[in-house]
Parts: sequence; structure tokens; C-alpha cells
Amino acid sequence: MEDLEIRLAMLNPALRARMKSLEISSGDEDILFCIDMGENTSSKIANSLATSVQSISLRLKKLRDKGYLTRTEVKAESGGYEFEYKCIYKI
Repeated sequence: MEDLEIRLAMLNPALRARMKSLEISSGDEDILFCIDMGENTSSKIANSLATSVQSISLRLKKLRDKGYLTRTEVKAESGGYEFEYKCIYKI
């Protein structure tokens, strides 16, 4: 996308709001990178980033809602179920 196209989009209130709603943080980038490296569950990502599973789960949900991830329910080693995430876009 060229600079002129970006500037014109930023002048349109609806497009500007849509772009803002799709914005991701550097922490979200870290999560996407973990998934791209094969750490595809909330517990694996939380362990890798030294943060809580709850925090990662919330961020994964937001990234999925924004359209950056897909998820699949799989049987966990513990006997329950967990979600495995996959990036929609190549990083």
C-alpha cells in the first residue's frame, strides 16, 4: 500500500476506525511469533513469554476476533480439551 493510499484512508473516518480496530500491540506480535514457531496453545505461549495463561488466553481470543488466528479444539494430555491456534497470515 502506498503512502498516498494510507493517507487517504486515514482521512476517511470509517476506514480509520476499522484500521484502529485491527491494530495489534508488540505483545500481540510476540504471541503471533510464538504460534509461528510452533507454540500453539495458551499454556505453551504463556510459558514461553513468562506470563499467565489467563492473560494469554484473553489476548488469543482478541487476536482471533480480529481475524489474525484460527483455532481448533483438541484433546489435551491431561484428558480435557484445549485450543490449538494457527496464524492466518505468514509472519
